[in-house]
Amino acid sequence: MRADPSTAWPLTEAQPGLWYAQQLAPANPRFNTAHGLWIDGPLDVEAFTRVADQVARECESLALHLCLPEGGEGAEPMQ
Repeated sequence: MRADPSTAWPLTEAQPGLWYAQQLAPANPRFNTAHGLWIDGPLDVEAFTRVADQVARECESLALHLCLPEGGEGAEPMQ
């Protein structure tokens, strides 16, 4: 079940610090995260690509967007 995209949720405990750091230095990539995956053995590249694309479409957290509510001066950011 997908969340209603018009619904805003409060940030988790860890997210406000990341939000404020990004506001202070928007061009700083320091808070971008990446993960590596090593696969030993043969890989069906076409199947892997198809599954990775599906995960990207279906995983809401990969499309996370933090923003201030309307009239957000002094408001807490939301996700």
